[in-house]
Amino acid sequence: MPRPLGKLRVLVSSSVLFDMENEHLIWEQDPQAYMEHMFKNKDVTLKKGACFHFVERLLSINEATENKDLIEISLFSKHDEYTGQRIEQSIKDHGLEFHMRSYVKGRPLSPNDLRAYGCDLLLTTDETDAQTAIDNGVAAAIIHAPNGDYENDNPTLNLWFDGDAVAFGDSAERVYKDKGLEGYRKHEFNNASNVVEAGPFTAFLQKLSTLKKDAQSADFNFPVKMMLITARGGAAAHRAMNTIHAHGIEFDEMHYLGGASKRDFLKEHEADIFFDDQIAHTGPASEVLACGIVPYRTGSPMSEHLAAEAKKKRALEKRRATIAKKKAASATNN
Repeated sequence: MPRPLGKLRVLVSSSVLFDMENEHLIWEQDPQAYMEHMFKNKDVTLKKGACFHFVERLLSINEATENKDLIEISLFSKHDEYTGQRIEQSIKDHGLEFHMRSYVKGRPLSPNDLRAYGCDLLLTTDETDAQTAIDNGVAAAIIHAPNGDYENDNPTLNLWFDGDAVAFGDSAERVYKDKGLEGYRKHEFNNASNVVEAGPFTAFLQKLSTLKKDAQSADFNFPVKMMLITARGGAAAHRAMNTIHAHGIEFDEMHYLGGASKRDFLKEHEADIFFDDQIAHTGPASEVLACGIVPYRTGSPMSEHLAAEAKKKRALEKRRATIAKKKAASATNN
């Protein structure tokens, strides 16, 4: 029987659901020791991870509405029948209810998996899996978070999204990369009434917005808040508003920082997860909260731009190393 339309489907990895930092360190040193450790501790409950609160709050919507088909959370794990027993026990101990679970013994996520799950969003720590999802039209993010306690009893889930290349497309960001800040400002002023194309998270945000509106109609307190946070300002903010409205996305709040620090702003507003396409923003922010880096589609202009920048950086580092080596040799000869 086909699943009803309008349902929100999220796929998460066990590495974002549970805090497995110590286990990961064991894996890096000795995979066999990791397997033995997991099996030996199969009845020891894993602590909550960076996205546990995200999963818990979304599942609470099903409980509150008594509609278990409203939101589906599924698990995609690289574990096997040996190490996966601890994952299963931890899921049971924490009282979570997943729609589907897959244990794939280390293989990467495939386009077939994405179609089978029909997911709208993937949260993972695996860069390859996130890239596969983005390349196949599914919203995805690579989760980075500070070490610490992920206990969170806040009844509300606060999700923050960047604009360009996340909530909507990256065409304006490409202008910034090509023409600099002044060229970007002029472009956005001239195109303030033109809608930016859809981006990697547009469809997910549209579905989440629809669920929120349905909840309001049913007089139900929806436990998720959606916030936009962008470096845009001035005419660029005007264009963002037009774009959000045109795509049918309803943010609870919109913050246009005009280039100010996102990290400090997010910290003060107690954000739970922040999604952005630039490590320049997620890097500092991940020191204080969970962040999801949204990859660019393979072969896209932004992806090619990053590849070109990385190539230039490697060439520069190689040149500097060569110069340093020559200076060291010259000093030795003298």
